[in-house]
Amino acid sequence: MVSRSKGLAVLGVTSLALASSAAYATAAHRTSSSLLTGSTANASCPAHTRPTTHAHLHGGSWCQPVPTSAPPTTANGAPGPTTAAPTTTAPTTTAPTTTAPTTTAPTTTAPTTTAPTTTAPTTTAPTTTAPTTTTAPGPSGGRAAPRPGQTWQWELSTSPSSADLTLNVPWWDIDGFDNTGATVAAIHAKGAHAICYISAGTYENWRPDASSFPASVLGASNGWPGEKWLDIRQLSTLEPIMNARLAMCAAKGFDAVEPDNVDGYSNSTGFALTAADQLTYNSWLASAAHAHGMSVALKNDGDQIAQLQPSFDFAIYEQCYQYGECNLLAPFVAVGKAALDVEYNVPASTFCPNVTAAGIVGMQKDLNLTAYRVPCP
Repeated sequence: MVSRSKGLAVLGVTSLALASSAAYATAAHRTSSSLLTGSTANASCPAHTRPTTHAHLHGGSWCQPVPTSAPPTTANGAPGPTTAAPTTTAPTTTAPTTTAPTTTAPTTTAPTTTAPTTTAPTTTAPTTTAPTTTTAPGPSGGRAAPRPGQTWQWELSTSPSSADLTLNVPWWDIDGFDNTGATVAAIHAKGAHAICYISAGTYENWRPDASSFPASVLGASNGWPGEKWLDIRQLSTLEPIMNARLAMCAAKGFDAVEPDNVDGYSNSTGFALTAADQLTYNSWLASAAHAHGMSVALKNDGDQIAQLQPSFDFAIYEQCYQYGECNLLAPFVAVGKAALDVEYNVPASTFCPNVTAAGIVGMQKDLNLTAYRVPCP
């Protein structure tokens, strides 16, 4: 099986790191967009009012009334018929040439109101940078996650020192309990990201939340002092505990989480765990990590990679070259998700050509997971 003892090496190391520090909360990023709106001027008409986006003007003419009876004549009747005033000026009254048709109303600027030229169509909202704010590849759904080909450092036995942090890698995988928010902030200050290591499948008696685990969920020893397998079937009991651990990681500012020991069904746990039990538990872990805003790694569990790959953002595997299991990581590689492998007993010069050709990022580490590393070129 995939997880004969590989997961144990990592967790055993974490027992060496007992120091814990206060957690710091980090702020979340927000994105925003803006929308500009234009306004138009109202144009009035004698009888109507039009919507502000359309101005409609009407022209008209005004005429003076024409007399209907002849003017009175003089006493002798001679000059009466020749009076020019009544007959000439009426037709030439300025009414026919009323300036109403030439009123400036038709030339009102209402049709050229700036409303049609409002800058709303050119608002910068469509060009907001929100889609490009994360460094995550597409498959991770916008959460920060290692990209294929990116290198990393995995240091669990101690908290990274200032000297350690001079290492120029884009991803650091460190213990979630033993490191503070200040350490995560220091990693971020270097332009790198941080992965929060927790054990999701075993009980560790040195952790500050050890008293939260009832005896009913504790199984057989996994080979390391103070550590026991968990009965992952008891979701109602384990979910609040694991949710609290994930919340701790998020509060410290971690970008991703590595839940370890998630292949108990293939080990002697003291419980009759099935593959279906493991799929249910691992799928819940992935959704819970996402709910806390972090990407999540599938740790080992090679026999279920094909089924679980859609739920996880990247994979961390131990000794895939040594055990001839690197092909199991193909489902992650095929969809553009990072696959990371660590070898303990084989020189980097031996395994690197093979794992690199398979699209896997390889690294040689010591079993204690100290700062020592030999990455594949």
